[in-house]
Amino acid sequence: MRILSWSDPTYFRFLVTLVRSIRETGNQHHIHLALLDFNGDELPKRAFSSDPKVTWEFLSSADQKYAVKNKQEFYRNFRPGFFLDQLLQSQGPILTFGANGVVRSSLDFIENDLKSCDTIFMEREKSVVFDDVKNRQSVKTIEELESLLTDNHQDFFNIINKTTSKIVLLGTHGFANSENSKSLLQAWSKLLDDQDLLNRKFSDMDLFVKAYIDLLRQGRQLKKLTYTEYNRDEHPICDTHLAKGKIWFAKGNLKWNNASYLSEVARLAPEFS
Repeated sequence: MRILSWSDPTYFRFLVTLVRSIRETGNQHHIHLALLDFNGDELPKRAFSSDPKVTWEFLSSADQKYAVKNKQEFYRNFRPGFFLDQLLQSQGPILTFGANGVVRSSLDFIENDLKSCDTIFMEREKSVVFDDVKNRQSVKTIEELESLLTDNHQDFFNIINKTTSKIVLLGTHGFANSENSKSLLQAWSKLLDDQDLLNRKFSDMDLFVKAYIDLLRQGRQLKKLTYTEYNRDEHPICDTHLAKGKIWFAKGNLKWNNASYLSEVARLAPEFS
């Protein structure tokens, strides 16, 4: 299994924390990093030169195909192409983390789980936001959302700026080396050719969900594992409460103001804090 992550210079101390937490918990996988809009290689050399199984590449928001309105959109949306390239180069699965994650256990359980599914990520319950819904007030899975849209003759893009479409959280995201996973990443990447979609807030999550629904409607038998039986503070791959989960994910403002997360950053990346 190959591990991937990415960062711009502002997030670099978080990225260092992530990588060092992976190693501290005994995970010796190859880690490949996309470093976005860095000016030289002084920072990654300082952080990772002693670890031969950490490699990186530099990418620039000024040298890419998307007509993005700001760098943040590029940082969100270069990912499916990056993931697909790495999956095609790999002999096994890939596991991706947002830079503001902290690994607190062995990752063997994810590597084992990816033997029996195409992809892993977090699904979360979201309220339905349009009127005249038949027999449903919320959705918990992409399949439920697809059924809701079909039953109510709704188009996905009618809800893309609303809560209902935000039923995934991609802080931790795994892909088996399967044809279904490759097709999913290809479909996700293709949606980014639409520049209007690309520049919407949360477009990365929305377009992943749209790609998944499109493949379901084409008859693809996608196998996913999203650990929906766990509470948020015990979620094994995306504990956004920073409590008991095997992988913390400091989403939103938590990465700037949560004392538990920042103490881990100070402990694991003191020279960059």
